[in-house]
Amino acid sequence: MGGATAVLAVAYHVWRGAILMKQVMVVTNYPDSSWLTMVVEALTMVAQVTAVPEEGVATAVQKTRYDLFLIDTSNINGDVVTLVKEIHQLFTTLPVVVFTTSPTWRRARELFLAGATDYVRRSLEKETILSVCQEVWEKVPHDEGEKPTNYFTSGE
Repeated sequence: MGGATAVLAVAYHVWRGAILMKQVMVVTNYPDSSWLTMVVEALTMVAQVTAVPEEGVATAVQKTRYDLFLIDTSNINGDVVTLVKEIHQLFTTLPVVVFTTSPTWRRARELFLAGATDYVRRSLEKETILSVCQEVWEKVPHDEGEKPTNYFTSGE
């Protein structure tokens, strides 16, 4: 890692003059998974992580302003593409990263068209999880009024 300065630059952002920790929602139906434990450990210094079952997303977003949505496809009961579309329609400016154990090009295309920001292989390495989140945060504009570009689809 590039030292304390790099960690702080990614960990915190200035928003209306206040330094705030990132808020991350992990959509998972298995709160005891080892992957979720790795996500929490990987992001502990940069974000508050909240695990929410897929049917609880609508309620959870009314209570907290999230900076990032992570979806664990390994235990989602419904259609992941539909879930991404629903999240993206509600929060067009927030990134959605889909983690999967078996990525395919076809599924990647469907998810990017639905509004996903990234689609990656699920990792149990803390450094990889943190790196994915950092890359997404760097792409998203810091000004609340700006709409981030979906780097994987054309148009808009």
